[in-house]
Amino acid sequence: HLPRHRTAGLKQWLDIAFVPHPGHAVSMICSIYFDTPQSTSLHEKVQSDFAKTKYRIRWYANEDGEPLPLPAYAEIKEKHGAVRRKYRHLLPVPPSELAAAPLEGEFLPQVFRNHFGDRLPGQVPMLRPALELRYVRRRYQHPCFEESFCLDSDICCIRTRPGFSAPARSPAQPPNSLPCREVGR
Repeated sequence: HLPRHRTAGLKQWLDIAFVPHPGHAVSMICSIYFDTPQSTSLHEKVQSDFAKTKYRIRWYANEDGEPLPLPAYAEIKEKHGAVRRKYRHLLPVPPSELAAAPLEGEFLPQVFRNHFGDRLPGQVPMLRPALELRYVRRRYQHPCFEESFCLDSDICCIRTRPGFSAPARSPAQPPNSLPCREVGR
């Protein structure tokens, strides 16, 4: 992780040393994260547990936050030690509808359950939207090789479900950080 005050310098160097990705140079990543009523996923992340699971709906937007004409996805991302797996399903729902949907209610949980209900029958029925995170992703490519990589910045929590609250800061967190900043990583 790079401190926010160093992001501009790194971006400046990347802009000189590399070329923008030809397909998706800059976009905003928009994710609605789901969690249990006990905030199990958030606690796993904050405590840096060995095993972590994230449940989310993701779509892509331009830098102003307007959804792009690209599909949205339901995703489960698991980490068990050094092993990572991502399960991703294309959603038949337009991103603009997901962005406008309230975090409370049954619409978003139903969209998620329709794609993962058979995969995690014990956990999925309890999942509810917890928060929406957005961040800017800049994709770069090496000028001579096909390798590419991303710089994610400006991570922010757009909205939270009423009644959802992030845990208090741990002593290890600097005073200018927010717990929700790290959830999407």
